[in-house]
Amino acid sequence: MKPLKTLYILINALKKEEKRHFRLFSKRVGEEDKHYLLLYNAIAKLSVYNEAKLIKELKALKVSNLHANVSHLQQLIIRSLKLQYENRSIDSQIENLVMEASILGQKGLIEKQQKILIKAKNKAKKYERYETLVKILEQQIRYTFNYSKQIVEKVDELIEESIWAQKCVNTNLEYQRLLFGVFVN
Repeated sequence: MKPLKTLYILINALKKEEKRHFRLFSKRVGEEDKHYLLLYNAIAKLSVYNEAKLIKELKALKVSNLHANVSHLQQLIIRSLKLQYENRSIDSQIENLVMEASILGQKGLIEKQQKILIKAKNKAKKYERYETLVKILEQQIRYTFNYSKQIVEKVDELIEESIWAQKCVNTNLEYQRLLFGVFVN
């Protein structure tokens, strides 16, 4: 599918609140009078996709470098949607905590990082996100090796917890396999 057609589908799939959020987002990033907004408005006005008509209108609006603007607009829409929905799911909340912890660890704020990883770990346990829990525990082990004075006890504890989480992952996979077997047979 052509990039322009893909962008048309994406823009028309946006809900009213998502379109509003995108407009506000584009103003916040300080790019409110760029060519990609002309492209966005031209596509949003179309009731039926007509590439020739759209290209003609864009030329009249003096939108240059169409391919780059299409790509840029699509990336901005996706960034806007990610920002809008970032804390609406448990998975994204945990992912954001892990990312925050990683950034803090890179900046040398290990105690704060460990507190946030514990928060992410507890949330992953509570909502049975065992695959994510394994990754969090691996990150804790890595940082414990690098920065902890009580390495042996802490690493052993984290490894035991990681083994438990991996068993939970395996159990869930076994349940899914059995469930799939029931529906197939």
